[in-house]
Amino acid sequence: MSDLENGEITHVYYIENDSHFVVEETISNSDGSNSINFYVFDSLNGEYITPEQRMVSHSTRVYRYKLDSDFMVEAKVSVDKDTGGEFLEYIVKDSLGDTRGRFWLPGLYFNFCFETSSKLVQQRALKLLQTNHEEFESNNAFYERYFASSFEDKRKILTSCFRRYNRSCGEGGCGELYAFLNQEMYDNLKVDEDFLPALKEIAANDIHREDEQSTEQVFKAMFYNVVM
Repeated sequence: MSDLENGEITHVYYIENDSHFVVEETISNSDGSNSINFYVFDSLNGEYITPEQRMVSHSTRVYRYKLDSDFMVEAKVSVDKDTGGEFLEYIVKDSLGDTRGRFWLPGLYFNFCFETSSKLVQQRALKLLQTNHEEFESNNAFYERYFASSFEDKRKILTSCFRRYNRSCGEGGCGELYAFLNQEMYDNLKVDEDFLPALKEIAANDIHREDEQSTEQVFKAMFYNVVM
């Protein structure tokens, strides 16, 4: 259970009305970094409680925060099986119970206090909802502009998206080259008769192809992240 060779017990503290206690062990890794393992024990008999057992005990535990609007936040405990760390995942839901977003906050569940967390959770949830609203408005504006445009302007709009995506792939070193379409964009634009012809013109442009790839290869790669 414990790394006796590279580990050192750094903290011991009681949780859950002193019914359990936590042992924190700091591990010195070979690369010079440190990591922390957490072990939970029953205070009555000293029995070690495995992460899997803790997951079962938390499975029905939900903390609820009411927001000023028609939204609420549900917080559920997750357990890291490798380290034994316990964290809270916050899920923002609307009045119908549909999930509108998720977030995490710094800190361990071992130190969690529902009463003192309320203000911070509400602030973070409202910020997430505001961000989602702004993204929604921005997406709506994009589609309105696209559908109101001529074929040439539609191609320019898609070309801008295509080039911006490829540039981010090159700078970040991740992502599938050319695959700028996501599911939402595809689902919204596939009804437009200009959509596929515009994509084919973009794929046929020599400056958009690398390593002697064909127009057809680039065109197919655009749909890499899409279920058609």
